[in-house]
Amino acid sequence: MAVVPAQTSIRRPTFPVVLALLIAVIVFVPVVEAVAHLRLGVMLRLAGLAVPILAVSAASDRRRHRQAAFALAAVSVLANGVTFPRGGLPLWIGSAATLSFLAFTTYLVLRTVITSSRVTPDIISGALASYVMIGLTWAIAFGIVEARWSGSIRFAADNHAASFSDLLYFSYVTLLTIGYGDVTPVSRAARTLAILEGLAGMTFTTVLLAVLVAKLLLSDRSTG
Repeated sequence: MAVVPAQTSIRRPTFPVVLALLIAVIVFVPVVEAVAHLRLGVMLRLAGLAVPILAVSAASDRRRHRQAAFALAAVSVLANGVTFPRGGLPLWIGSAATLSFLAFTTYLVLRTVITSSRVTPDIISGALASYVMIGLTWAIAFGIVEARWSGSIRFAADNHAASFSDLLYFSYVTLLTIGYGDVTPVSRAARTLAILEGLAGMTFTTVLLAVLVAKLLLSDRSTG
């Protein structure tokens, strides 16, 4: 007899809600920065506090996945909380914890989308949410590099200090393979991240689109 995976009593939020929350983060980050005049380090810590709260239960009903997500979220919140606004831990530790949480949650969302037997509006929203999460994950990674090696990312405007909204912009321009050229990676670490994000964006759009189309065709055949 097949063993049914243990599930929690709390159902995850629907993917359209998760997608809306992620888009809200992207929209409001520049607004918060402009109004409060917050530096990159503060914004990275705020992201480490806010993002896990928004996305901790996004992807899975399985108990072990939920427990792992909550554990990584707790580590991210604690690591960023004890260094906000100032503290003993280096900035990169909290940002690395946030990065780990985002990477794991993105994996869970993609896993749910790929293993779904049907293509529904919720699943399509999940695919879009995972794509947005990839860009957010790389923005955090660029923030770690820029905080550790200042000047790793160069802007067309002279004497322009990197902000989190700048890194979000650079991340999604890279992920979408637009490449306006107004922001360029300079250090080896930043260039490596840019290459990996470009590859992730191309792989995502080609492979996941093929998977969803195949599932849709199989669903039509089974109902036809």
